[in-house]
Amino acid sequence: MPETGRFTGEIILQRAVDTANSSQRGGGRGFLAYLVREAKGDVPLAVAGYYQGLRSVRQKGMQADTKRYVAT
Repeated sequence: MPETGRFTGEIILQRAVDTANSSQRGGGRGFLAYLVREAKGDVPLAVAGYYQGLRSVRQKGMQADTKRYVAT
């Protein structure tokens, strides 16, 4: 998602990220590491946050498709 790409670049990687350029690497890993820290080490919660959005998971719980995503 472009907004997540910009957040990842600016906040996590501390550099601009061209979200249209798929050759730029590290953003996904950096974002997942950020989510694991935000989830206090709860990896399934972090993965759910990666898929559904951490705020949404915390406010609404995991949706059915998110549960399937986390399980796989």
